Amino acid sequence: MNPRRPSKRLVETLLTVCAAVALAACGGGGGGSASSPPTGGSPPPPANDAPVFALTFPLAGSVTDLAQLPLSGTPNDPDGDDIVSVTVSVNGASWPGTAQSDGSWRVPAVDLAEGLNELVIETEDAQGELGRLVAEVRRQLIFTVPAATAFDRAAGLLYVIDRGQRLLFSIDPATGLVALVASAQRGAGPLWTFPNAVQVDSGGNILVLDSGRVLSIDPATGDRTELIAAGFTLPPFAAMTIDPATDRLFLMT
Repeated sequence: MNPRRPSKRLVETLLTVCAAVALAACGGGGGGSASSPPTGGSPPPPANDAPVFALTFPLAGSVTDLAQLPLSGTPNDPDGDDIVSVTVSVNGASWPGTAQSDGSWRVPAVDLAEGLNELVIETEDAQGELGRLVAEVRRQLIFTVPAATAFDRAAGLLYVIDRGQRLLFSIDPATGLVALVASAQRGAGPLWTFPNAVQVDSGGNILVLDSGRVLSIDPATGDRTELIAAGFTLPPFAAMTIDPATDRLFLMT
């Protein structure tokens, strides 16, 4: 009696199971295994951050009457990279900074134009990353002891006389621009010593009450003319006003 042979379907099933077991043992198959090496390569390195610069002098938004200013500040790199350069650019010109022993960087002097100046500070680290800081500094005349003011409606200018510096300024309210009108260096004629009041006549001339006298100043040239001489019979005047319709001047003691 012959032994019973396994059916063809049973043989195919057994072969399929053996093949699946062999693939799992060697890490094959579509799912892979936990111990299989990654196939995507090494992860990319983290991005390098640009350095930053903390400006300590001059402060952003400050006002000065100097044509040159030193600049200093402290750079910092978030990744700990070395700082290799600091460059300051103003009005198309550039100045390199120098590293100091305390970690700060300094530029001995940058040139400022009259009005608003935009300081562009670029900091480079050892990886070639550039950080950029923009700060504004205004250069204009600065008052020390402003004594009196007058507004010229026709010209749209405010006049301020400074007793401390013996200067007469104009201010444009629309732009904030301060300009020198008269001083010992601008214009000819007698200069005031202790101004009390300022007025503007219909011709645009600036009248300055200088204690015992009155000066007329041409705003275009800064030239000064004495309208009422010192030593007038009345005591020194304390105040002055003008009638805009007749240009009649009123003085008060």
